[in-house]
Amino acid sequence: MTNLYDLFKHFRFLSDPEGYAEEERALLERFLSHEHALKEQKKREYLLRMSGIKQPRLLSDFDWTFNPAIPREKIMEFIHTDWLKKPCNLILIGPSGICLLYTSPSPRDS
Repeated sequence: MTNLYDLFKHFRFLSDPEGYAEEERALLERFLSHEHALKEQKKREYLLRMSGIKQPRLLSDFDWTFNPAIPREKIMEFIHTDWLKKPCNLILIGPSGICLLYTSPSPRDS
């Protein structure tokens, strides 16, 4: 969240930020931004705990030599798309073990 109006909307406050003095708005924005970040972190931790994943692994730890059929370039290209920042559909197509990735809608179509 970048501004006070978005934060008020996110937290579903009924009051208008314009009703506060400039110093109060600055304080509210700092406080609500921090609160929003903490809630997002708590949500991520909860979702990770509920997923049953014991230890998260990074792509930097992945053994690309284990299965040379996995298209490393495609996977690395995929992680730099907006799909990871905003939710959209992900369709996995291909024989099992190959892990071909396609997004719908394609990030290039955006």
